[in-house]
Amino acid sequence: MAKHICTTRAAFVNWLSMISGMSFRSVSYTGTQSNVEFCIANSAELTVALNVAPEYFPEGMYEVESVGGCDRTINEAQLAMALSCELGLSKAGATLGGCAALLEALAGFEFFFAKDTTCPGYSTAVVWVLVPDEEQGKDTLQSILEEHSVMCTFGGAGRELTLENAKLGAGMRKQATR
Repeated sequence: MAKHICTTRAAFVNWLSMISGMSFRSVSYTGTQSNVEFCIANSAELTVALNVAPEYFPEGMYEVESVGGCDRTINEAQLAMALSCELGLSKAGATLGGCAALLEALAGFEFFFAKDTTCPGYSTAVVWVLVPDEEQGKDTLQSILEEHSVMCTFGGAGRELTLENAKLGAGMRKQATR
């Protein structure tokens, strides 16, 4: 296992561009925003995440523990992206949004995400999901994303992940009481 420390986000991005095919044991962030969560398994996934949503990777020190190798490359056409959030409704004792429900529903899919819980009372997440090859899997994924996200978009057939092919989801409805 190898460990690499980058003192800034820019250094982290530069280092990441020089490596390929690396699997990560962990990626951790040290900075003023202590509640940033990552679930990213390899350098290909991390490169996509940094390019598509750099705002989820704040300034600060990054430490990466890597293991083995991974020859896989991922491009936007193979991914679906979803934005999700959760807001705590203190007086109602309920939660608005479906971040936790989205991650739970995606258990059977390959996905990676970045979640920001730095602000008390709410969290936001961006989730990237590898779109299955079979049609039934694609339909199931689309149904999950439309039900649990605020917005989702699919690549595929040479399409980029853009607002032009985005759909609003139903992920801002009231969830069970806390």
